[in-house]
Amino acid sequence: MVTIAGITDKASGMEKADISEKVGVTEEFEECLEEDAVVLQRERIERISSVARTTGYALYIVSLLVVGVSLLVDARLSWVYSFATISLIAGTVLLAPAIIVGYMVKAANRADRESSW
Repeated sequence: MVTIAGITDKASGMEKADISEKVGVTEEFEECLEEDAVVLQRERIERISSVARTTGYALYIVSLLVVGVSLLVDARLSWVYSFATISLIAGTVLLAPAIIVGYMVKAANRADRESSW
């Protein structure tokens, strides 16, 4: 069984270099596979960061709406303010790291484009 990653042929005992020659895999191809893994990881982190940012901003809006509606209808209930406080705290916990991670991914992508590592 010939595999590219983890590369040994168990049936024939061929080494990585022999298999690469036989299959036509170059070092550039292997580097591309490694770079693609990095790019895929960054895209996954960016998606998670985007969802966390969206959720954080949504929690801020929910908090604002709850307080605004309670003030309009003159409902000064303790659970309303507790809910608003909890949604503000949860929004902050999600939003702050998501913004930082988003900027980190953008900087890494820019460094790759400009080859300025």
